[in-house]
Amino acid sequence: MGEVVHRVVGSPWAPRVVRDGEVLLVEIGVDFNRGYDIREFRFPITVEQFDVLRGNLVRHLLLWRVLEDLCLAAGRSGGGAAPGTVAVQRAIGVVLGGSEDEVEAYFAREGVGWRQLIAHGARPELLNEGKLFAAFEAGARAIGDQDLVWEYDANRDRARRGVTLGPLDTALLKYTGRYLHGGTVPRRVPGAVEPEQLPAVLAVVAKAEATCADVPDSASSAVFAAAVEAALAAHEPALAVDAVATVSFLVFAEAAARHRAAERGRG
Repeated sequence: MGEVVHRVVGSPWAPRVVRDGEVLLVEIGVDFNRGYDIREFRFPITVEQFDVLRGNLVRHLLLWRVLEDLCLAAGRSGGGAAPGTVAVQRAIGVVLGGSEDEVEAYFAREGVGWRQLIAHGARPELLNEGKLFAAFEAGARAIGDQDLVWEYDANRDRARRGVTLGPLDTALLKYTGRYLHGGTVPRRVPGAVEPEQLPAVLAVVAKAEATCADVPDSASSAVFAAAVEAALAAHEPALAVDAVATVSFLVFAEAAARHRAAERGRG
């Protein structure tokens, strides 16, 4: 097994360093199937590389991305095989020994995925430009925040659809629990909204509810959507389409829940 001589505290998935006799090894666990197929890989490193790894969190995170990509590619194409020694040692040499320009060139040339670096504090707009080290100028986080990755994904999807959110739009999506995950069934999460924004959010929801007061709870989502869209177009015409949709979905979902409860009561 070897003695663990370095790990990133609070980040159990990050590569760690073990000493096996006189050999230093970087050890990484790679998830091939959402927690059901986790494989461990070990690769030798030099003392000089170890010094960089334990003293530079950004390069540690970059090495994590590189090794994970290499292991996933080899494991999926070679029936569980480890990546080739030459490729691994070249990657380790560049990430732990190369200049910043050389590391960034390696990422660009090899197509290394950087999305997960967002969870550790990297700015996505700079990552997208290939400026890996500048992206971490505000500081790298040892403990990742997956919400940052989901926020990036959600914003990218909205940009692709031409949707721009204002403060009230964002607050409405957070209130309904659908800011990060658009496919989530809406619910009321007032604690997710800044206190100063909550009154405006509640006013929009109240307007939608009042508009649908005479709509039967058994009505379709399309009926609720049409009513809410018309009302909010007059009440808050600047609302983004996603904000209007999340409010109408909330009102519909709550009506549908009441209808199901009534049906069970009659049964």
